[in-house]
Amino acid sequence: AVTDVFSRHEALRTMYPTDADGPYQVVVPTAEAVSELVVTPVEGDEAMRDAVVGMMARGFDVTAAPPSRVGLFARESNDHVFVMVVHHITADGASMAPLSRDVMQAYVSRTQGMAPEFSPLAVQYADYALWQRDVVGEEDDPGSVLSTQIDYWRRNLEGMSDKIELPSDRPRPAAASGVGDSISVPVSADIYREMVAGARSRRATVFMYAHAALSVLISKLTSSTDFAIGTPIAGRGEEQLDDLVGMFVNTLPLRAQIDSSMTFGALLESLRDKDIEAFSNADVPFERIVEVSAPARSSAYSPLFQVALSVEPLGDAKFTLPGLTISAVDGGAPAAKFDLELTLSTQIAEDGEVEAVFANWTYAVDLFDRTTVEAFAERFVRVLSTVTATPDVRIGDIAIMTEDERAELLVGAPTAVADTDVEGTVVRQSITQLIAAVVEEDPEAPAIASGEDEVSYATLDAHSSKLARVISARGIGARDVVVIDIGDDIDRVVAIWAAVKTGAAFCVLDSGLDQSVVEPSLAGSNSTLWLVSGVSPSDGTPSTQTGRLFLGAPAIEDELAATSARPYSYIDAVRPVEQADPAYIVVRGDGSSIHSVDHHALGAVMARMQTAYGLGYDSRVYSAAGTSAESLGLAVLSAALSGGAFVVGGTEDLSAFVADEWVSHLFASNESVRDLDQSETPDLQAIIVASSDGIPAEATVDSNVAIYTLDLPQSEIRE
Repeated sequence: AVTDVFSRHEALRTMYPTDADGPYQVVVPTAEAVSELVVTPVEGDEAMRDAVVGMMARGFDVTAAPPSRVGLFARESNDHVFVMVVHHITADGASMAPLSRDVMQAYVSRTQGMAPEFSPLAVQYADYALWQRDVVGEEDDPGSVLSTQIDYWRRNLEGMSDKIELPSDRPRPAAASGVGDSISVPVSADIYREMVAGARSRRATVFMYAHAALSVLISKLTSSTDFAIGTPIAGRGEEQLDDLVGMFVNTLPLRAQIDSSMTFGALLESLRDKDIEAFSNADVPFERIVEVSAPARSSAYSPLFQVALSVEPLGDAKFTLPGLTISAVDGGAPAAKFDLELTLSTQIAEDGEVEAVFANWTYAVDLFDRTTVEAFAERFVRVLSTVTATPDVRIGDIAIMTEDERAELLVGAPTAVADTDVEGTVVRQSITQLIAAVVEEDPEAPAIASGEDEVSYATLDAHSSKLARVISARGIGARDVVVIDIGDDIDRVVAIWAAVKTGAAFCVLDSGLDQSVVEPSLAGSNSTLWLVSGVSPSDGTPSTQTGRLFLGAPAIEDELAATSARPYSYIDAVRPVEQADPAYIVVRGDGSSIHSVDHHALGAVMARMQTAYGLGYDSRVYSAAGTSAESLGLAVLSAALSGGAFVVGGTEDLSAFVADEWVSHLFASNESVRDLDQSETPDLQAIIVASSDGIPAEATVDSNVAIYTLDLPQSEIRE
């Protein structure tokens, strides 16, 4: 039966030697391609799996022999496992159906003493290859199909990010191992039916609907708004190819450009049009698409995309032949061709209705733990649930975390508001992790507000990640200090975010403070880096003890422009952070009083502030002129951890500015509170001051605005 099938399909007995002009096909006789099928005894399930996986894992030399092999293993006299392994150059996934059918037909015929009577094949794979070359033409012919399609891919992928970084459990290795694993998560039939109906209402397919939903998830997980998801395309557009074994499949990078203000329905329509265009230009091999788009090449990740998607029916796992019952054998862990691959599979009942739907996720073990991918899968189902229920929901309003998850991340600890014992406060997430969670939740939400201008969380995350890498490149990390002596409001926020990401302690200086008073007190730190506004002849390289990074210097501006904007993570840090490491350096008065707050204490205080001050996604936090630098740092972090906006700018009339900017939480000096006219600030909910001394009683009487004092536990550096 095996000989019959190899004889029928030339692709199974084709090898690919090379000469000066490149590789070419050679079809060998059937007798040379098929070796004798020897029955190999195997004892036990584990040994059987090892035998099957071992046969699959052996490589091929496609230049010397046809890349296919067969084996037969016997567990008992009536229990055998037949294995046929073919290289991807020989057969694609769609070839498995005609290949399996032909093997079974030949087996039945041979058991009855007859040769199989196959329906004649209209063409062989070599005929198809020649026909395709004739149809698409040559690339150097401007009027050819191939040339036109290559131009399409060059234009379509221009300017797109060719690499996305999903939240991972481990740093990406220098070379991907290809070791994978998989999970399968059920999707309710009701959701799937709504997907079908939603797709039809937009003249799209279920694949396009799944593409839109997965794009939303990836965007929220990575804060990326312009990326590609890969998909295989069958490439069997002609009926004559249906029964043929061969490599027809191609891979296409499908670009998604996402704006959080657009609705899911609008995204679906956009991707529908883009997908149709891509499918209409599918004759260019993926390898050539990669070449013309010229992405960065690395053995650590796949080019152009790292996440793939396919939608396919779920086949029946068992069937019978005369005298045999046949079922599939687990071939072990799947290979991970990409970081993450989603296959949406449907099981159709006899009445034609959808019986079951599964989201099957294959992932790279190099990067992810199983629990992480399970969380991805749960969030994908959550996206589907949201968009099927409300198709016109804004992308920015789609939540991928539950309320409990958000509360756990943003509050961080089950501590009563009145509890001031930071030693007993459980801090589940670092400040950096909490900020990353907020960016992931709604990357296009405003992080900084200045009049009509806004800076989104995604943009702030990108700029601060760049600066964090520049800081790390100078060896600064946990147990070091980053001093922020910057006048510009927005640049100061970027610097605070960047310093926090590196794990170093950040110290915000009041304007006009004598640096010579502060600098000696920080000399005990491992290293101290000063971030300074303006231009300097210095190249920014710090000295052994105290360095200056002049952010306006052309060399530093060039370095920042050339630095990656992908989210900064622990992978990029100089050293790991411990809870007892300093996180915040507080300078008071003329600089003679300096205190340190460790990571645990800062995390506990920020957790209490979120609850006590009523901070949330609609909060707008402002630090008024004259407020201490100590308060400024906490104000920036309180806005970031709540997902609210930090308001910058200001006028002499504080009451009018607070009203015009809809400020809800005001960090202010006692003098500012005395001058504030609360009757003009209807949106104001809370005022935070360093001390209540000097605030008149009438400021808190008959007022809907709560006044809080900062309570920052600290250890003394110098008093």
